Amino acid sequence: MQTSLIQTSKLANEAEYIAMLALAKKCLDNPLLLNQMGDRVYAIFLEDMRCQRDRMRNYGKERWL
Repeated sequence: MQTSLIQTSKLANEAEYIAMLALAKKCLDNPLLLNQMGDRVYAIFLEDMRCQRDRMRNYGKERWL
C-alpha cells in the first residue's frame, strides 16, 4: 500500500502543503527568486557549519563559573 506525500509530509495540513507547492513553483519560475533562495540557503548552511565547529571546539571542556 502506497502512502500519499501529504500523509508522509510534516506539514500541518493540506492547505499548507498546497501553499508550499505554489511557493516552490513561483520560485522555480523566477530566476531572481531562485537565486535569492539559493543565497539564503547557503548563508544558513554557513552559519550552521560555524555553530557545529564551535560546538566541536568546546566539546569536553568544563565550564564552571
